Amino acid sequence: YTDGQKWVPSVSAMLDVLMPMPSEWIDSEALEAGTTLHRLLFLASKGQSADMPTAFPRVMAVLTWMKTQGLRVLDTETPHISRAGYGGKPDALLQARRPVVADFKFAESLPKRYEVQLELYRRLYVGFLPEMLLVQVNKNCEVKPRWLKPNHAHYAAGLNAINVLKWRMTYG
Repeated sequence: YTDGQKWVPSVSAMLDVLMPMPSEWIDSEALEAGTTLHRLLFLASKGQSADMPTAFPRVMAVLTWMKTQGLRVLDTETPHISRAGYGGKPDALLQARRPVVADFKFAESLPKRYEVQLELYRRLYVGFLPEMLLVQVNKNCEVKPRWLKPNHAHYAAGLNAINVLKWRMTYG
């Protein structure tokens, strides 16, 4: 990411410093489902609709769950740069009682890195701190939402990762 003048590390790069994840950890079906969901969330953020993706039952499960929860898509995958000097693109900013930064994972388990990811995403917004929602969708199409509480230790770990990345760029 760049703020127009200088490079800033991404949340993903910061997470890889803290808790590396092998690329084969995410299967191709989950990647396709995620891409489809992102496209549909984008359309919803623009007030447009699309046909339900029957080829992706896990995506259908998420969209149905969101509708029953009264969640409305405000924005999706918009790049932001934090005041602390990192960038990221949260899956979605939703409207519930308050704004909610949400991340969707088509996975059977959720490593701790995703909680750190959401805490860093939450801090990307200027002027307000949204609630955090981590949504797991397993292969049985069960939608398992996890409302996360702010975690200052996760944020501090992310800031330390920025320093490691800057050190690596300087000293290699």
